Amino acid sequence: MRKIKSRSGFSLIETLLSALLFTFVVMTIGSSIIVSVRLNAKARRMTEARLAVSSAVETIMAKGVDKSLLPNSLAAGTPTAYPSPNGSVSVTLERDSSISTLYKITVTSTNENSVAAETYVQEYEPDPSLTIEDEGEGGGD
Repeated sequence: MRKIKSRSGFSLIETLLSALLFTFVVMTIGSSIIVSVRLNAKARRMTEARLAVSSAVETIMAKGVDKSLLPNSLAAGTPTAYPSPNGSVSVTLERDSSISTLYKITVTSTNENSVAAETYVQEYEPDPSLTIEDEGEGGGD
């Protein structure tokens, strides 16, 4: 009588298939992580651009448009470059055709062109009788 030897362990084909399956799973997870990191970085850039645009709009709205920074003959409806409150945005303004002291401000991120905001703001006309210290006080004694 012949004895049949028991074969324990894995065959070469089983080992190769398990290695192939493991590689496929690792590559799928790895590519998902790469996509996630890229999307996270883009979201961070967009958030920073939105923050820069919002900050610039708020600064301009708080201070108003300084007429001394504008060309002498600014025609209504003509976009004109305006000094940016920070380096990460570009600002253009155009005079409103119906109200001469009203300007349409367009603030665009220089990092992400798809991030922009538009608003209207009045000219800044300081009171020549007030000094800088007077403007900072709450007025009324």
